[in-house]
Amino acid sequence: MSTAYDLVVVGAGPAGSTAALVAARSGLTVALLERGDHPGSKNMFGGVLHTHSLNEIIPRFYEEAPLERAITRRVINLVTDEASLALDFGHRKLARPPYNAFSIIRSRFDRWLAGKAQEAGALLLTRTVAQELIRGRSGAYEGVVLQDGTEIHAPVTICADGVNSLLAKKAGLRPPLRTDQLALGVKQTLALPPDVIEDRCGLQAGEGVDMIYIGSFTRGVGGGAFVYTNSRTLSVGVTLNLADLSRSRLRPEQVLELFLEEPRIAELVEGAAPREYSAHLIPEGGAHMVPTLAHHGVMLAGDSAGFVLNSGLNLEGANLAITSGRLAAETAVQAYLDGDLSAQSLGRYRTALEQSHVLADLHTFKGAHSFLANNRIYTTYPQTVASFIEEVITVGGTPKRRLHAIALDHLGKVGWRDALRDLVASRRYI
Repeated sequence: MSTAYDLVVVGAGPAGSTAALVAARSGLTVALLERGDHPGSKNMFGGVLHTHSLNEIIPRFYEEAPLERAITRRVINLVTDEASLALDFGHRKLARPPYNAFSIIRSRFDRWLAGKAQEAGALLLTRTVAQELIRGRSGAYEGVVLQDGTEIHAPVTICADGVNSLLAKKAGLRPPLRTDQLALGVKQTLALPPDVIEDRCGLQAGEGVDMIYIGSFTRGVGGGAFVYTNSRTLSVGVTLNLADLSRSRLRPEQVLELFLEEPRIAELVEGAAPREYSAHLIPEGGAHMVPTLAHHGVMLAGDSAGFVLNSGLNLEGANLAITSGRLAAETAVQAYLDGDLSAQSLGRYRTALEQSHVLADLHTFKGAHSFLANNRIYTTYPQTVASFIEEVITVGGTPKRRLHAIALDHLGKVGWRDALRDLVASRRYI
């Protein structure tokens, strides 16, 4: 059995549903395939959605989308075994339209966004697994074969099926992923009453905070931890470089438990009821792992294209996925209008990405991946900063030293050669 469409989109996450929405709005017939029971059912997400990408497609979407809390504060924490230091930034304008970011629950949000694609005319097929791409006699890809043998034909396929994209691998569009290019995210969702969340996090009603943590609890494994406030839950988790994690022989759940035992985190989650436990691979190689993005009849979007930005201070994925889905769909629509579905025509997709924030930001922070692989970021430097602050604020009846003398002394304990090397590396990164 076979059916035909103008466009088939594999994966109903933010990238795929956006692509289906934009293409259907433009008059293309679209099939949107999702392997889960419903969009979002198999997604693990921290998670914060930055608003700008979706607001370009659905103006003032935040008035109707199922969102959790407007993120009005960001807290960056350095943690050692005995000390912690927090940089806490908040701004009142972040609580007003057009906002900067919201915490979201993917099972609800993805369903809503896929529903917008359906409203525009796309056909959503759930519990549907695309096994491989159909290759025509000309060599161009012409749709997908489903697990039950059904063929869905389309001159253009957009693969938005995640970091482990089976279709991208089989088509040879992406080389095998390396463990040093991947992080493993492990998350618990913990339920607390809204007023308790707001009281413990110092929030106004309906407002939220995202908190990131770097330090000793990872036991030298590259990565960090996060806490995001939802309406009635906290998303608490760790993201750990897969290569480092493998060498350390630590289990990811061990690192998460170490984080949950941190005194401030233990106080924050006290009495919370577990609601969900999940894990997911995250592409974090940045610009260095972006594959072939367009070929004869196929394009890659979202995680399947490696579009995740980990700058150390921001972890962005959903907004890059949404923009890439939009640009992939717009490229397909223009190709149809031009009557030219060649690889060269679809190749305009990469040009559009380069002119957008997606590839521009990945290239800006292309040094972040190697910089963040430095073990001293997670062990030595948090301890050094904590020791510096400790000496500055301690009153012990002895003469005080000047700040620069204290700083030089503590940096000297790091080792001047290592400190200078890291300073040079940070300049390339920043």
